[in-house]
Amino acid sequence: MAKYNGSVELISGITQANNQDFPLMESHAIQVDDDGTRLDEVLDTMKQGKIMRQDFGLAWIYWTNNLELGNGIENDAIMYSKHDLVLTQRLDLNSLATSKPTFAGDSKAILKRAKELNPKLRQFEYIQSESGRIDFTYNGDHAHLNSDGTWIGSTAELSGCTKIYTYEQICDWLDYFKETGSDGVFWDDWGYDFAKEDVCYQMGLNPADYDTLNAALNEKWKMLITACHKRGLALITNGGRPFNVGDWYSYLNENDVIAMESCMISSAGNTWQNGHTSLYDYYTNWYVNGKCKAKIWSLDYAPKSSGDYRNQLITYLCAMSLACGAHYISAGVNFFMEKPFFIETLTEGTKKIITKMDDNTYHLQVGDHELEVHRWKSADGTVSESSISKCYYLYDSTPFNNAFLTASGIGYQFSGRLSTVESRIDGMTEDNRKNSSSFWRMAIDDWQPDLSYLDYRNLAALDVVNFTYSHPENVKAILRKNDDGTVDLEITYTNCEYNNVAFYVITSSNYESLNLTGQPLEFGFSDVIFNMSEESWTLPNGTAYYGANIWGYPSFRPYLHYVTDGVDDELTWIKGVGSEVGESTGHYERTKSGTITSARIYVWARSPGSSQLLNGTVTLKNLYLIDTGEHSDEISKKWYTNIFPSDFNNTSALTVTKTTSKKQTRPVYDMAVTCNDPWGWSMYSFPSDEVIALRGHTLELGCSSMTFSNGETGRPRSDWTHFAFGISTNTTDPTSARLYSDISEESSVWNEKMTCCTFTVPDNATALTVGFKSYGFPKGTVLTVKEAYLYDLKEEVSIRGRDTTNATLRVCRVNEEQELVTPSNFRNTLYFTEKGRIYCYDLKGTKVDIAGSVYAGAVEAGYADSPSQFGLDIYKLMNGDIVGNIKDLRLLPIPTAEDEGKILQVVDGKWVVAENNPAVDPVPDNVVLFEESDEEDSVIDVESLIKNNLTLDADDEFLYLLYREEQISKVPMAGSGNVVYCTGIRIQESDQICSIENIGALIALSVFVSPSGCTQTVRWSSSDPTVAEVTLDGTVKVVGEGTAIITAKCGSYSSSINVSVKNLNVKVNIAKAAGWFSSNGIPGFGGNAARAYAYVGSTAPVSADTGYIYGIPLEQGIEYTIRLNTELAGGCYYGVQIFSSVSKTRIVDSGWRTSGTEFNYTPAEDGLDLYVNFKYGAAGSATITDEILEKLRAGFSIRRNK
Repeated sequence: MAKYNGSVELISGITQANNQDFPLMESHAIQVDDDGTRLDEVLDTMKQGKIMRQDFGLAWIYWTNNLELGNGIENDAIMYSKHDLVLTQRLDLNSLATSKPTFAGDSKAILKRAKELNPKLRQFEYIQSESGRIDFTYNGDHAHLNSDGTWIGSTAELSGCTKIYTYEQICDWLDYFKETGSDGVFWDDWGYDFAKEDVCYQMGLNPADYDTLNAALNEKWKMLITACHKRGLALITNGGRPFNVGDWYSYLNENDVIAMESCMISSAGNTWQNGHTSLYDYYTNWYVNGKCKAKIWSLDYAPKSSGDYRNQLITYLCAMSLACGAHYISAGVNFFMEKPFFIETLTEGTKKIITKMDDNTYHLQVGDHELEVHRWKSADGTVSESSISKCYYLYDSTPFNNAFLTASGIGYQFSGRLSTVESRIDGMTEDNRKNSSSFWRMAIDDWQPDLSYLDYRNLAALDVVNFTYSHPENVKAILRKNDDGTVDLEITYTNCEYNNVAFYVITSSNYESLNLTGQPLEFGFSDVIFNMSEESWTLPNGTAYYGANIWGYPSFRPYLHYVTDGVDDELTWIKGVGSEVGESTGHYERTKSGTITSARIYVWARSPGSSQLLNGTVTLKNLYLIDTGEHSDEISKKWYTNIFPSDFNNTSALTVTKTTSKKQTRPVYDMAVTCNDPWGWSMYSFPSDEVIALRGHTLELGCSSMTFSNGETGRPRSDWTHFAFGISTNTTDPTSARLYSDISEESSVWNEKMTCCTFTVPDNATALTVGFKSYGFPKGTVLTVKEAYLYDLKEEVSIRGRDTTNATLRVCRVNEEQELVTPSNFRNTLYFTEKGRIYCYDLKGTKVDIAGSVYAGAVEAGYADSPSQFGLDIYKLMNGDIVGNIKDLRLLPIPTAEDEGKILQVVDGKWVVAENNPAVDPVPDNVVLFEESDEEDSVIDVESLIKNNLTLDADDEFLYLLYREEQISKVPMAGSGNVVYCTGIRIQESDQICSIENIGALIALSVFVSPSGCTQTVRWSSSDPTVAEVTLDGTVKVVGEGTAIITAKCGSYSSSINVSVKNLNVKVNIAKAAGWFSSNGIPGFGGNAARAYAYVGSTAPVSADTGYIYGIPLEQGIEYTIRLNTELAGGCYYGVQIFSSVSKTRIVDSGWRTSGTEFNYTPAEDGLDLYVNFKYGAAGSATITDEILEKLRAGFSIRRNK
């Protein structure tokens, strides 16, 4: 691959355009990236879009020259032939200078036969890149030369270490490796700790020629790579990916391999590692784009005790490394492996797609086959049978975690789960199944919202195995259980200066049996009591922590250390007071959510010093650690939840303002989507676990209406520009299913016509995206969406846990007399008695009577007595005993002149006139104030209520109805006539567009209200008073930049317009030392010290603007004025170019224009972008200095004239 060091090679000659100099040139160029890679070559590679075969093989490694296994040449060869890489060590490290590598016994014959059985097998010889040592280290040091190149006194003379071998010796060994049939060299310690002088000494280089160690290392590695390739030997480098050293990696070819030692399982302790993310990074960012052609090997170390779960471990290593793009895998020294069944089908195919769903989930598709790898997100510590079994895989949607089981074995593996599900289904009658949805709805109801920590399982109250102490001779702790079920932690100190008391609550051996929900844990206590002796250091009772530093003098700190998803964390400061489930004065903090595998409670105390020790008892009252998810909904339905995102996690130049509203009591969203750029977007990508859960489900995306400010529908126009509001899988464009404003379909959710569409998530979905994207829509366009939603039509029930659920609602039929004698008191149980009574016990065991919807409605209306009393009142009402009282409730008092401005309210069951301090001053005559309510069912006909119940002898007068200080209606009294209701309203003016320079301006709006004699009052409001305010008479005051909706409402009718306040001055940036030019009709970009240029955005361009992101986007029909002020930028010139992103041509070239002249332009189409260059002086040869640049920035302007 050609390298150009980040410059541009002009393939054809430079052609002048319109006799202008460099900034307006036409040329044909090959663009290169910062690393010097030719992008045209990379593009060709990417366009092919397919890999016919992915090399993926097994590797065997052992530091030996003897390949005999004791089973005869043929059988031994068969074992080795299953691997594509075989690594041996024939060098004698005790005598490197004279060592000639040889194979022992029948090793050569075994290797020869293995290659016949597997022609892809290659044998590599071990050698160290950086040092030649017998024991690898001595006192932790490597063998180094002294800085002067001598060995006297260096570690090389210690413990039998030999000196560094030279480049000449290396080449001798390479020659011998080649002569004796080796295929390549395994270079160990590729990148370890030589000094620069060591490297130069070894390779025969002059240290003065290299400024840094990296520079010398880069040259050394290129020499070693070249030396191997020259002899027809491949390389394996073992030292990670030190690509920051230099460009050495670009010398590797497709036969070479980069080894990633301890990649997914380490050699030290056989612990879980996250190297799979590095494999994926190499594949996506280095390998597929050709930056480095070497293949990559995950060199791992299985525990020696892995025999019982060996096949599961090999399954994980092969599946994860394959799905992350690796080419070779090994599981330890002298570790023989076989390939799992899925390797063959997933290494041959016409197309290969690797998708990272999250750090622990990867999806591989090759042809018609798919592999999805799920690594346990809490994998940590030493690899074990328990932890490896929590990893699982999907091959063409079939789950497994052992690829070496037969089909029947896999079925048996999951039979336990299947039989559990089947038994539940078989135990249901047909009616049960039909009514199961109602049963689930009932189970979801929250019967007990006011739980306290006493209703949760207290993890801290479990049997404590033992306490640990910093100084056990000075402290003793006990967990005291109280009669009410609470526990106190008592710590007694004796002549103690400092101590850390601790005990485990959650451990690696019990966390699975605790069945935690994954919700945060809450750690707390109700009080801290210090019962200390007189001479002891102490604190006031109730002190939850003391000291700025946990280890400071003095200090006191109860705290919790825990491990969630494999990451250590602490609740170091217990600062919270008054938890939702704790006591109002108690102290608490909550952990992060996730899989918590360890939790340990600590109490640290330190006195001011040895002169004032701790003596006495400290008690943490009502200590608790609870799982906050214990009483959460055990069963939930996606159908009840609007899964339209509350926010967007992938946005660019598209602003979404969202408010929550309700439709039929369900949450929906109203949105205003503003195009800040013709190619902006705002989208949400669902997390991988939600994508997996939604596979195969049908979703309905919709809204009640969507309106574009430019009158479009969002559909493609003649120029193919369009706007997408939709949903998609496996792509970031929300276009798989999308909405247009003219769509009207029957909604399965609402059973009415909506702007909606349905979309079924494919079974192979690895990504799910919903949101908005503009494809060339004019800048400034606003899309208004009303009542947006996204529902899962499958109404899937999600059950916590993999196998079982605790969510049941027991239904019992009981005899009242028997139940009174021997109550059952089942929690979360609905009871029916033989007399027709209905009641239940909640989660706390509290009895709740249920008297049906009649009683519930009475309670909502203000009835405050018990259900039994309500029954008695109903009986009396039916017999006329309380009719008089009911009638009294309807009577309203007759106000007098002294009652003006007072309020009507109910006292002792009757309406009376009460004192009030109204906000209205002065109060108009005949004012009656009513309480405001947001509830829809509280709307009443106030006018009729007043006329029917108030008697005022006031001809030709009105009773005024106020909303806060605003008159909303006037009710004619006596002979003044009836109330005339509004039947329609329309604001006479259209949408208003104002310049930001007009802040403070006033706009008078007028309305047409029908009928003409309407007695109801018009109310005005603004959706955003920071943009525009509106007075009672409809006068709008411009306040700030943005868009506000001005609404006039009369009765139940309303009319709205948009007020947009814009900055008509287009903001641009100006930089120097480069300029724009036309390159095949695309905005080219190149360096020139005599030029400056304008651009938009937060970062300056570095290459041709193929995406049209740095030009100033122009809006069709808007006149633009470009000007360079003479007084501020005298002697400067500017030139304008306008490019079309649709036709990919330059349509305007203004030529150079002097300061003081204006250039006006009105686009006749969308998709145009404006680019500007600058020079100083007519000749344009002067260098643009910082001083000139400041003049240009001060004097240049672009203004929209509308």
